This record gives sequence, C-alpha cells and structure tokens, in this order.
Amino acid sequence: MVAESTTRRLTLKKLLYHPLTWVAVGAHVVLLVVPFSSSGPKAVGNPTTQPEEIESIPVDILNLADIATSEPPLEPASTNPSPPRSAPLSAIAPSTRATPIPTKLDARSVADEVAQNLESQGVQTESSSLASSAQTQQLGENQTLAYDPSADQQQYIQNLDSLGLGGYKDPNSGERSLPGVSSFRRNTDSSYFITETGTRPYTVIKTVEAARDARWLDKEPSTVLAEQEDTYSTLGLSFVKVDNYGGEPLYQLTKEDGSPVMYLSLVQLQGSTLLVIWQVDPRA
Repeated sequence: MVAESTTRRLTLKKLLYHPLTWVAVGAHVVLLVVPFSSSGPKAVGNPTTQPEEIESIPVDILNLADIATSEPPLEPASTNPSPPRSAPLSAIAPSTRATPIPTKLDARSVADEVAQNLESQGVQTESSSLASSAQTQQLGENQTLAYDPSADQQQYIQNLDSLGLGGYKDPNSGERSLPGVSSFRRNTDSSYFITETGTRPYTVIKTVEAARDARWLDKEPSTVLAEQEDTYSTLGLSFVKVDNYGGEPLYQLTKEDGSPVMYLSLVQLQGSTLLVIWQVDPRA
C-alpha cells in the first residue's frame, strides 16, 4: 500500500511540474470564467471543417496610385451639363440650336439651269449632244430617202453620142449647132427653147437658161423617142408623156419606183428634131 501511495505522489508531482499541465488548467479556467452570448453566430455547414485561410493578395501601391490619379477632375457645374459618356443614345437630349431646313428644289429646273449654264460656256451637254445627233441622223435619213437625179442626168447626156444622138456640129468650130428661129414651125413658140441674138451672119443661138442641154438631130421626134425607149427600158427607165410645153410634147424620164429623173422636149422642126433636156419640170 505504501508503495502504491508513493507512486501516486510521484506521478502527481510530475504532472504538477509539467508546463503543459498548467496550460491546460488555465484554458479550462478561462472557458469557465469568460461569458459567451447565446445569440452568437451559428456555425454553418460542417462544424468539423476548419475555415479556409484567406490568401493574401499582394497589392501594388503604384497601381493604386495610378488608378487614383486617373480620375478626371471635377468640372464646375454648368447650366447645361453634358450627358454622361455611359448614357444611352435615347437619353441624350436634342440640341436646342436651330437646324437649317433645306429648301425643296425641283430637279428638272436645276438640271435645265445647269444645262443652260454649260451651253452658255460652250460646253455641249449630254442632252444637247443627243439632240444634235438625232437631228444629224434624221437629216441623213432624209438625204438618203431624197433622190438626187444629178448623176443620172449627167450619165444620160454622156450616152447621147454613143446612141447616135450627138446632133449637128459647126464644121468650122466643131461646137454643137442649134437651129435658128426660122427653123421652127409656125405653131411652135421658139422662145420656150432657144434665144437668138444679133443679125446674120453674126447671130448667137443658145438654149434658154432653164434647159440643161439640147441636141439638134436629123431625125423625126418619133424615131428619137423609139431609139431611147429601146435602150433605157432595159435599165428600168420609161418615157412618160405628161403634157405639152411651148406647143411641143413634154416627156418625163422615170425610174421603176416612179422617181422622176428629168424632163425631155421633142420639138418638131422642118425635117429635124430639137431635143431639149430639162433638169426639172419647165412648167413649174
């Protein structure tokens, strides 16, 4: 028994001298003495889990200084403050400054005025160029449709010699001769065909001004007409009697389409014929 009590004393003595023993005792005393409020926050979640330590983030003081100084200084209050930059477009108040309203112009009147100004400066506009080209084209069509018989008339006169209708020539001068007034019949007015000036042997005989040419032939009018009809009928030309002129028959040389080429007078003389060529109708 004595041994057991001695062992217990030594054990108790060791515990009392051990520093951790006093720490434990002190902690229990504090828990018993210090009051705790029953309305304190309750633990949420698993009470056994320890709260995680918040990791401290190093803060750069220079960056904070930059952020602090980047803010713009406060502007003094004005009567018409501008809207904040983050405000939506619909929240921006319309400007009170009056906006000029454009006057409505007539596009046609403006175009006409511009065209007149350009034309006055010698510039040919598109409309004027189109109008001039249309006029030129119309003129060309009219010229194409209008028949010019001048070339055919000249060709007809050149063919008379080859047809044996060259007519009389003066043996001395070699020029073509024309009959005098005395060679015409009584019922024929020679002034419709020739003019005679001077006295013999110095008389001058010419065709009237309206005549293109004339030939004095030693053939009858019917023979002269028949020879020409035989030649020109193959070319689509025909001789149509239209009327009398100066008491003598007047013929129209016509193409197949009815276009007149020229007019011819076959004047009956004493034993001969005077062929007078007219560019246009002498009756006109």
